[in-house]
Amino acid sequence: MVAIMSKQYAFCMPGKIGDALYTLPTIQTICERDDAEATFITSEMCRPLERLLLYQDYIVDFVVPPEYIIMGEGQGVQPWEMPVVGEYDKVYQLGYAQCPRGPLHKFSARCAGLETVPDPVYKYPNKKFYSDPYVVVGYCASRGYPPMWDAYRYMIENCPIQVVQTGTMADYIDSPSDNMAELDLLDVLPLLAHAKLFVGFYSGLLVLANGFPELQRIVTLTSKGCGEQHGLHLPNTLEIAYPPPCSHEETRAPRFQEELLNAVFWGVDK
Repeated sequence: MVAIMSKQYAFCMPGKIGDALYTLPTIQTICERDDAEATFITSEMCRPLERLLLYQDYIVDFVVPPEYIIMGEGQGVQPWEMPVVGEYDKVYQLGYAQCPRGPLHKFSARCAGLETVPDPVYKYPNKKFYSDPYVVVGYCASRGYPPMWDAYRYMIENCPIQVVQTGTMADYIDSPSDNMAELDLLDVLPLLAHAKLFVGFYSGLLVLANGFPELQRIVTLTSKGCGEQHGLHLPNTLEIAYPPPCSHEETRAPRFQEELLNAVFWGVDK
């Protein structure tokens, strides 16, 4: 008896990391609909996603074409179209040929011809890092500026439960918190799954946190950012705006520090 082979589809998304994660509901929906397996083709910028993506049941290969050269990052990674080597039953180019509108997982679905897709969810290893409640803080330093770090440090020092920082080593702020800045993104998933709260900017880590509806989240965002129109806006998300970099003194002010800390208390107590 001859085994029937699954269709082989290529899904191309050069990045960034959050943009790539937002394509997963589209990829999963198409693969389940067509009984297909996915090869994810991306740029070096998304290399940190390799283990996480290959852990998903519908993705069988992860490819970074050596001939692809990043030319820009303003509207997702550009060029939006990627080279494809090999034979596939279908190829989907999911990079941003135009400025995306609305939640990014729905925008990617429309680009692939789908009317709707579910919110992102992830398969992840069954592991626990802590037995007591804790808060995950993401990308403290890279998306902020030195006075912003003061507000984060104030929040960490006054948080009533354990705080864990993740992102990269360049993001770590010296404070009474655990350093998991070099944790692989696949292992960040169970860290988030069992957290009481996530605090962070619009970033790939927030996209991961969006995969856990039971998780309480705090989101800090810039008034000029486009993240607010591209995110999920789940009911358990509290958004607070921080002053722009030109307002350093205001960022240090107790008013903003207390607002951030009160947001943490909201998440911890809920």
